[in-house]
Amino acid sequence: MANPRIVYNSINLDLPEPFDEIRGPGRIPDTTDVRTRGGVEVRHFGHAYEDIEVSIEGMSLDVPAVEAFADSFRAAWSWMMQGKSFTIAADSADMVDRIVWANPPPGLAPAGQKVIPLTSLSNIVVGAKYHIETVGGGANREVVKVASISAPNVIATDNLIYSYVHGDPFRSRLYWPNCVALTSKEPLIERAWRVFDFVLPFRTFTELV
Repeated sequence: MANPRIVYNSINLDLPEPFDEIRGPGRIPDTTDVRTRGGVEVRHFGHAYEDIEVSIEGMSLDVPAVEAFADSFRAAWSWMMQGKSFTIAADSADMVDRIVWANPPPGLAPAGQKVIPLTSLSNIVVGAKYHIETVGGGANREVVKVASISAPNVIATDNLIYSYVHGDPFRSRLYWPNCVALTSKEPLIERAWRVFDFVLPFRTFTELV
């Protein structure tokens, strides 16, 4: 397993150590708020999201890779503090982000079978597990273990519980796109002389908002 990676402004920033902890309260589903304005019904659609916190404890600046990361992270943090979107992966070698493919038609992955057509099969590993869910963060979401690959399809070990269509995401399980920071406190926290913890709470949206 490779170390974590942050991607911001098309720049890759690799963390010097694996995360010690990944936690969060879980996934918040889509919401629809219906209000009447001037006699017209107005609907506001929310986006599904997850609040996650990742952390690394006791990183020593005496380690050259840690010191280099601490210096480089200043630029990443200034990007995050502007409310701009970034991506985090717990494993920089496992950053699969695909969608169910509509070509060739019908671009469907129906429930009760194992075939999932995708836009690309690159970096998908037989035996690995991935998330598939309905676009926009709908109610349907499940874990898929890949039994085999036959272009342009992934073949799951078990039948799908739900149905999916063109545009639905198929992603690595510890890959979070479209993130925004949930803190104004810099994530590098000094705990002793030249020893830091890295603690970053963030919100990841199913769609960019």
